[in-house]
Amino acid sequence: SGGVDSSVIAGIIRHLLSQHVQLNIGERLKTFTASFKEKQFDESEYAEAAAQYSGAEWNRVFPDADSLLKNLDELVYSQDIPLWSTSTFAQHCVMRLANENGIKVVLDGQGGDELFAGYRDYYPYFWRELFSHGNYSDFIREINAAHGNFNLLAKALFKNKFIRNLPLGLRSSIYKKRHSELNYLNTDFYRGHQSRLRVVDDVNTLNEALLHDYGAKRLKIFLKCEDRCSMWHSVESRVPFTDDHNLAEYVFKIPSTYKIRNGASKYLLRQAMKDFIPEKVFKREDKMGFTTPHNLWIRQMKDSLRHIFTDKLSTYVNVKKLNKDYDSFFSPQGDTEDRMVFRFITFAKWVEVFGM
Repeated sequence: SGGVDSSVIAGIIRHLLSQHVQLNIGERLKTFTASFKEKQFDESEYAEAAAQYSGAEWNRVFPDADSLLKNLDELVYSQDIPLWSTSTFAQHCVMRLANENGIKVVLDGQGGDELFAGYRDYYPYFWRELFSHGNYSDFIREINAAHGNFNLLAKALFKNKFIRNLPLGLRSSIYKKRHSELNYLNTDFYRGHQSRLRVVDDVNTLNEALLHDYGAKRLKIFLKCEDRCSMWHSVESRVPFTDDHNLAEYVFKIPSTYKIRNGASKYLLRQAMKDFIPEKVFKREDKMGFTTPHNLWIRQMKDSLRHIFTDKLSTYVNVKKLNKDYDSFFSPQGDTEDRMVFRFITFAKWVEVFGM
């Protein structure tokens, strides 16, 4: 992708080859990237830099709304459950491309973000840790270095903890205000399952947050998608940041201040690997996370998907209300993925594909 994790893997392979270590990579290392014509979602410049630095043959695929619509049945069937993000389709396309190039085994960077703190929502845990230990100057410095994102801090320190202690009925009402898509669920179905509404588990330190995502939450979801994308195309995906338990056990013993520093995510990994990756990737500050033009694709596909929202879904979805508001509901705006809306699409498609 041109992110730090995958670039590190490619860079280490380059280093091993320079040391005349025998690797089973064929005549030349190959890398595979999903690219998009929408520049704000495209990481090609970083992926190309990493490929050139590692001496790899760079292969690209260009997923779009038309190809997603054409392959939606296959995507949902291969995943076996409804999906929350179109990024799974991008991954599906990458694995297909690997198969078309005769590749049987790929290496992937999954686990690096959860191990070394690669996501923006890890920052508040780090800031709270600094504050609770009385490191006030470091606390202020780190917030300022991260461009003073006080909204992110407030959400992590106050909102979630406040909501967690509310009675179920009031907590449910707040959820529905924050996630208006829930109003399109069948009322009886929603009431029967509202007790499952939970906020992020209460963790107090950055390492605790990382361990929760690494062993119990976020990474588990990503690995499921990755495994089903790869195996559908007869490709085995190996994830060294996840599989190397010695590495994981060691890194979780390292203090938080080595994982985020001066506003930089994955500080430890960047510093350890700075000679293995191009400077362009080393200094990269944005975090895209295998993103796609998600909202744009939904807007482009919506007219072709009206027919799947039938009364067959009525046990779970308020079909009448959804169809009444169909055009506005399936027209998510902005660049931030509206994952709730895509869940409705893939749930309806899941019901259709499996004849439920």
